[in-house]
Amino acid sequence: MPSRILLVDDDPDVSYLLQLLLEQTGRYEVKLQTQAREALATVTAFRPDLVLLDVTMPIKNGYEIANEIAAEPSLGNPVVVFLTGLDVEEEKKKRPGSHFLGKPFRTAELVSAVDGFLAGRATA
Repeated sequence: MPSRILLVDDDPDVSYLLQLLLEQTGRYEVKLQTQAREALATVTAFRPDLVLLDVTMPIKNGYEIANEIAAEPSLGNPVVVFLTGLDVEEEKKKRPGSHFLGKPFRTAELVSAVDGFLAGRATA
């Protein structure tokens, strides 16, 4: 059974491309959400194993959405990975212990990171 991934990014072109890249592996079922305000409802309905969150979005940023997910224990604590074009080391200082993937990244890097985060969840 493929792992379920929710991708929340306000750029539909980037989102669709990432969805295709991840689904081509045959290991993931990927759902897109381009509206930050709808992210929590989508997490609740889709029940992902992993959430890829763009840090910089209008209305709500990725950190606000992550806080909403963490505050809802019934969601099963999916792994949250922040995608950012900002300085990753600076962002890590804002959210110690969080997972980050810096943009731009190569397909192999994305797939490897997702596999690693999901493997860490399975052993936790």
